[in-house]
Amino acid sequence: DGWICPSVPCPGPAPTESNPIVIEIPISSPVQIMESTDCPNPCPWNYSGLQTKPGTNCKKFVNCVDGEVTDHFACYADNFFSDQSKGCLNIRDMGDGWICPSVPCPTPQLNLPQPVENAPPTLQPTPLLPNMRSTNWPTPRPTRRPLSPAQKPTSASAPTYQYLRTYLLEKEDAINSVVLQSNGSPSTTYTFSDFMNSMDMAVFQFPADKAFFVGEGTGARFQRKLTGVEYGLVNIGLFLSNAMEEGIKIDSCDEWNTDFMYDNLREKYPLSNACGQYGRSYEDEECHQMEPFQCPLNTTLELTAVVGNTYMNVPPFTCRARIFDGANEIFPGYYDVADDVVIKSPYANTLGRTDVEGCCYWGRGVLLTRGRCTIGKLDKYVGKGATDRGIYLYDDVDFCTNPEAICNHHRSNELRWLLGMLEWSDRVQSYANLNSDWRYMDELKRFVDGGMVDEEFINGVINIFTRKCHDESCDDQWYLDEENNVFKESRIDNFRKIIFEIFNLPLTYNPTKSPSETPYPTLYPSSNPVVFQLSTKQPIIQFSLQPNTQPLAQPYKPTVTYSPTTITEATDTEETPQTSSGRSCCGLLFPCALSILILLLWTQE
Repeated sequence: DGWICPSVPCPGPAPTESNPIVIEIPISSPVQIMESTDCPNPCPWNYSGLQTKPGTNCKKFVNCVDGEVTDHFACYADNFFSDQSKGCLNIRDMGDGWICPSVPCPTPQLNLPQPVENAPPTLQPTPLLPNMRSTNWPTPRPTRRPLSPAQKPTSASAPTYQYLRTYLLEKEDAINSVVLQSNGSPSTTYTFSDFMNSMDMAVFQFPADKAFFVGEGTGARFQRKLTGVEYGLVNIGLFLSNAMEEGIKIDSCDEWNTDFMYDNLREKYPLSNACGQYGRSYEDEECHQMEPFQCPLNTTLELTAVVGNTYMNVPPFTCRARIFDGANEIFPGYYDVADDVVIKSPYANTLGRTDVEGCCYWGRGVLLTRGRCTIGKLDKYVGKGATDRGIYLYDDVDFCTNPEAICNHHRSNELRWLLGMLEWSDRVQSYANLNSDWRYMDELKRFVDGGMVDEEFINGVINIFTRKCHDESCDDQWYLDEENNVFKESRIDNFRKIIFEIFNLPLTYNPTKSPSETPYPTLYPSSNPVVFQLSTKQPIIQFSLQPNTQPLAQPYKPTVTYSPTTITEATDTEETPQTSSGRSCCGLLFPCALSILILLLWTQE
């Protein structure tokens, strides 16, 4: 009662080099920290990992790769960087009397050549030594300003992502041969290196609530228990499995015109499908009112897609304002497959549109992202609209006025992936259905912890991506047909291949009496070893002492019969007999040896 929004002052300008950076630490006594400006590179020689930044009282640290700084991080509130744990720890966990150790600035180690007496003059300039950069060469990419604290990743994300990134690099060949394939041939539009580079930006450059999820914690992949890294691998597997049925499948950055009309025994493709296909109206799909970042509708744009439907030779999508010849409008028309010709007539698509005015938001990128919302967010987060946040990744592009730059920009190879990752983090990772209390992140962890066998979760994720709802409870979902749009079985099969054949994620469920068929065969041994134990039942030895009526060619010996023991597989439930012939032979060795030993002892007596 009586709550009033507190006044929030506008932050002042960034401090200059002449003013020391003061960081207030809410502990028993505030500490003023003067960040040293005399150490441009705190990374030791050829060192890779996290390193404390000198002069910051263990409040700031950097990520080093081969002795070069790649990212800057900070510990907030009463947390400090611990060199032992390689992360931010609370002051209470540092121990009594803890003091931040003094961290000197590393001295550059230059292996300068020793002068040689009477040496001939060099014919070429001496090459730059390691960690030396020419001041005359331009930087390969525009320099970006430091991120504001709100956009910096948490301290735990760096080691987690570093492990996951290393693991993915080991799977490059498998991803190329299974995922990045278009109709049996390697994709030329989507490559593994571009995927990895784009994921770096999606993890660290997107706002914290839109960062591409790569897992939690730093547990090793090959531990028997499930780890937070596996959460990230499953999220990546779901993303790639859907991408395989979108842009990767057609090996195109632009959406194709595929929603045809069957008219007079002819397939006709309305060129007004640029406005939307299969019942969707792309220009009308806006962002949520809490994030109104959609591109403003621009009816004057004139754009043409890079490629069209190469299967059916349908022209690429185009958008333009309406054109009139006097009082008559010149319509875009439709493409007639039989005659291979474009007929410029007022031919409507499924939405009833006969024009392409303002219809510049067809699908683009690896997920064929459609609509004004995600493209507007791409511009807000990494495009020209992000410069007010100090992000200068693509500051030369206004994606709202030129959305086709996603496919024809000189860095389009990254943008194709980046747009798809943004849509995934925005629509799938952030999905929460309040009516059924179904949240993607919670269900993802429950799926992994449960052994990755819950197909209901996989179906729900596919429904979120293709229909906007994990089930049939949403009112504003897209009603798309399975034959032309969803391809659910293909997406499920893609996901199984990725997590089982490429990522080698195990199925960790206990076998039952009658084990059911696993959803997909595992190609690697189970993490739980199978232990064979001999049954506790002892062999039954029976002596037949009846007189033998047949003539004895050899001295009399009693007839010995036995009941062979069985071999059981040790499980968590109960012992079940094994009927494998190989295992039965192993089981016969013990009773046979015991019977022969008893027989020999009896004959000697």
